[in-house]
Amino acid sequence: GPEMKSGRQGQSATLLQDGQLLVAGGWRVGDDPTRTAELCTQQTTSCIYTGDMGVRRRYQAAASLRDGSVLVAGGLNGTDSAEIYHPDTGVFSFTSDSMTEYRNFPVAVPITSPGNAADGQVLIVGGVEQNSGSSGGKRLELYNPVTLSFGPAGSMTTPREQHSATLFGVSVQ
Repeated sequence: GPEMKSGRQGQSATLLQDGQLLVAGGWRVGDDPTRTAELCTQQTTSCIYTGDMGVRRRYQAAASLRDGSVLVAGGLNGTDSAEIYHPDTGVFSFTSDSMTEYRNFPVAVPITSPGNAADGQVLIVGGVEQNSGSSGGKRLELYNPVTLSFGPAGSMTTPREQHSATLFGVSVQ
């Protein structure tokens, strides 16, 4: 497979509609998180750099959107911000608002349920703010790619981080 330009751990990897893999953020032990992102394909021996994120991130959530762009949200640098990667230009841009809380190790789950009011949106699940104890990481949020904004989607009884999430019977009005 292709070799990345930068060694990374804690990065996100998202498959784009054209078959390229967007590898964003992460860090090398002892270094700060990075803003860099790379595009990788099976047909090449090395990845290429694409646009940088506006925020240094590691252990963030990422999800493909229907229009081919990618939502990148949160991360261990203690951020509540989110950005959209635009494959046609190679540029990241911030969403119009932030999430309701800082999220470390969140999960982003695209909702693909035709007929559901939330179809095409992304559910952000968990991700506990560093040193917040049990107070953070309980709220669920929906990212709406039409309004580029976040909205409430309920909450969990227990905060979670470094978890997985799967869409199952989501009903959002």
